[in-house]
Amino acid sequence: MKKLLRLLAVAGTCWIAPQGASAQYYYIPFLNAGSNPGSVNTEQELPGAQPGWATIQNGSPATRNNAAWTSVQSLPFPFQFNGQTFTRFRVATSGVLSFDTTATTVPGATNAGLPSASVPDNSICAWGLTLAPGDFILSKTFGTAPNRQHWIQFNSASQGTTAAVTTFWSIVLQESTNTIYIVDQRTVGGNLSLTLGVQYSATQALQVNGSPNINSRNIATNSASPSDNTYYMFEPGTQPANDMTVRSLVLPTTIGANTPIVVTGSVRNIGTQPITSYQLAYSVNGGTPVVDNVTAAIGSLGTGPFTHTVPFTPTAAGTYTLKAWTMMPNGQPDAKPFNDTLSRVIQVADSSVERAVVMESFTSSTCPPCRPGNVNIRAVQRANPGKVIKIAYQQNFPAPGNDPYYTLESGARFNYYNGSYVPYLLLDGGWGDNSNSLTTTIVDQFYNAPSFVNVKGSMTRSGSTITANAIISPYLNYDAGLVCHMAIIEKHTRNNARTNGETDFYNVMKKMMPDQNGTTLPALTSRQPYNLTLSYTFPAGNNVEHLDSLEVVVFVQDPTTKKVLNGVMYAQARPTALADEVTFGPLSVAPNPAVAGESAVYLSLPTAQSVSADVLDALGRVVATVPAQTLAAGRQELPLHLNASAHGLYVVRVKTGTTTRVRRLVIE
Repeated sequence: MKKLLRLLAVAGTCWIAPQGASAQYYYIPFLNAGSNPGSVNTEQELPGAQPGWATIQNGSPATRNNAAWTSVQSLPFPFQFNGQTFTRFRVATSGVLSFDTTATTVPGATNAGLPSASVPDNSICAWGLTLAPGDFILSKTFGTAPNRQHWIQFNSASQGTTAAVTTFWSIVLQESTNTIYIVDQRTVGGNLSLTLGVQYSATQALQVNGSPNINSRNIATNSASPSDNTYYMFEPGTQPANDMTVRSLVLPTTIGANTPIVVTGSVRNIGTQPITSYQLAYSVNGGTPVVDNVTAAIGSLGTGPFTHTVPFTPTAAGTYTLKAWTMMPNGQPDAKPFNDTLSRVIQVADSSVERAVVMESFTSSTCPPCRPGNVNIRAVQRANPGKVIKIAYQQNFPAPGNDPYYTLESGARFNYYNGSYVPYLLLDGGWGDNSNSLTTTIVDQFYNAPSFVNVKGSMTRSGSTITANAIISPYLNYDAGLVCHMAIIEKHTRNNARTNGETDFYNVMKKMMPDQNGTTLPALTSRQPYNLTLSYTFPAGNNVEHLDSLEVVVFVQDPTTKKVLNGVMYAQARPTALADEVTFGPLSVAPNPAVAGESAVYLSLPTAQSVSADVLDALGRVVATVPAQTLAAGRQELPLHLNASAHGLYVVRVKTGTTTRVRRLVIE
């Protein structure tokens, strides 16, 4: 007798099934989830065979051109699918996992809609991939019984034999609940056309709407972090009336002790009935739940924000796992409580330190809007003394693109941030906007964020050799992988003037030590300083205008989030050309010799103090004065305007509080 087919719309899905089918699934899309399912797997998505992962299949020229089955794999727990219990599976290099380990037909890389005669019975599809040389299929089990997740990852797979698109997708099997997840992790190079779904037989299937042309949702970010992930949850049975989940949990990853943490985020209604009330609970390190009653209005598949009325205040340094979950939607027991929970790890430090905001400016002397952008940056810097450290990376565009201080390292930093225009400005690796838009309010947002890494040290110059020493003192434990960058900058240049009308350029990057990739740091232990010393010798014919004007900016950056944890600027401790000057502390005058009579005093203040400066000629006459003013603690700058002064040797006398310091200055 001819079978009758029906088309059912379930939770935005296309469900094709015969009358009377049993043990089938419905699916819920978690678009832009910002995490992996349940946050059980929090690892980075890195290309290649990773430690702790088992390699099921290596890509090869053969698998690039023709799809193939892997060997049969064993599951770490029994898994029920379509009314049957399975303990083994195998995977096609085209992105299909099948519990049918005897099928001879291999689904090819050219995917189609489900159901398809090309796909074996009892299969899960992220179909349409290709496994080229250098690609892998990997597996790993996360979590503890009876709530483990078994991950099968298509690692750096591609679509098409030319490998124009590389992508990471995973099929995840969850213990006890028999839930299936298909996770969109990372994609670069272009659009995809995949089939996502489950197939029970040649006539029974459930596919994600849009198949066979599903594209990755994280092409723009291509982050190795789960923070940009999307996943599709396939649940056995019928979608219940009352079912909720914590969709996102917004908490700091690091914070100081005794600082209240507001537990906030969003929930999602994955039941069929609107939610009018529910309970929100959280616990810390498995402790007593803190429960809040919430009134809501959330439609089916809708989301709503939450803020728990009781904050969490850690009283001691350490690692805390905060778990949040929903209960009692509409006053009824949650139909599937296992999917209600989300957790985050918070590192609590016993101390925090003052930060300096590291400002990375991408600019060019052939860029018209860069000129007012740089004027704005300098104005904001002067309005916020001691708060900001600037590095200017000169670029080689727009046309004619002949800024002479462009370097390959400048271009690499621009590409590191996926820059597409100038002027482009980063604050502590974030913000990312036009420098003309910078304000004190924006600077304060970054300056007021606590830092748990202190950076100190010094620099010296011997001839054209610059040596910088960094002392990195963490107040948290950090895994290996942070990066320390050292950028040699010239405080004031003029020789790169071109077409946009700028004649003065400040904090221009001349060299990164050892290069644009910086130095990868080992694991850091709280309160155990780490020392790093690097040197660079500028070759003959270098593009430095005044060696005495060189300084070094050191900053520590998280390469995963690109967040700068803290930074510092070092002035030359004792320039060789001025070795006979009296030194009373970290103070310098640069550029020296002065450029067109323009120079500045740079000093670091331990506390807010009254500061003034005089410039004396060879006869002891005062030729310029900077009136006394109160400056904040930290690194400060006092401009010296000496345009009317004759060429020769001068003395700069700086008074800070009750201390007088002097430096020699040459005006050419």
